[in-house]
Amino acid sequence: MGLLHKMIAFMVVSPHGDELLKPTDEESKRLASAMEEVKTSLSGIPIDTTVVITPHNIRIPDHLAVVSTQYLEGQLRGERVSLPVNRELAAQIFAGAKVAGLPVVSVNYGALDGPESSLPLDWGSSIPLEFFYKSEKLVIVCPAREITREALVEFGRVMARCLEAYQGNVSVIVSADNAHAHSQDGPYGYSPMAKVYDDLVVSAFKKENLGELMGIADSVIEEAKPDSFWQFLIMLGILEVKRMKPKFLAYGRPTYFGMMVAYFNP
Repeated sequence: MGLLHKMIAFMVVSPHGDELLKPTDEESKRLASAMEEVKTSLSGIPIDTTVVITPHNIRIPDHLAVVSTQYLEGQLRGERVSLPVNRELAAQIFAGAKVAGLPVVSVNYGALDGPESSLPLDWGSSIPLEFFYKSEKLVIVCPAREITREALVEFGRVMARCLEAYQGNVSVIVSADNAHAHSQDGPYGYSPMAKVYDDLVVSAFKKENLGELMGIADSVIEEAKPDSFWQFLIMLGILEVKRMKPKFLAYGRPTYFGMMVAYFNP
């Protein structure tokens, strides 16, 4: 796959729990091993831009945020980094979503250009990038949770068309931790719906029937408290444009929230 191709080269569903970086228990080690497996499988694919769909960057109620700063600042692999944003591609995604009538905003901070035009690199982005980042530019997208299911899927379609039209190979990271209510000792308490939600997600990926995700009830989501549902719906829209099959690798719950690793490779 050369850089002259116009394509989404691969897509990864990645957890963003700290346990991946320093795994101490068997479940964390299994998840980290799955991340390394994906990293190895995809290491030979040249990537120009990585798009991260994260729940932990700028969250604007009722809106999809597309980061348009020139840089993202943070820690990566033990070093302070300033990572370049593909502002051209971010602008195309923003413009496409606006034309489609979607509730999207372009987010800058500080200066219009240069080193002062920057935002923090959130942990929903930095932890997956610990495994998958080489030296490519980034695009960061952050959906608010009030957006309708249909609008999230449509945004995925719009974004996919922009990525497929872009001159270069693009990867997509769907940064997603699942239910956060698996333990009474966790910050969100316990709900039996946490297991229900995670079982539905894992089943949909294992059966390669991701359309089932659209049918998860609001009541289950409210009780389970996932960090994944909204990113999954954007992913569904992408898959309507770019047909790819999921490869499920691992699920674990080393603490109070569930984590899953899967990837799509055309």
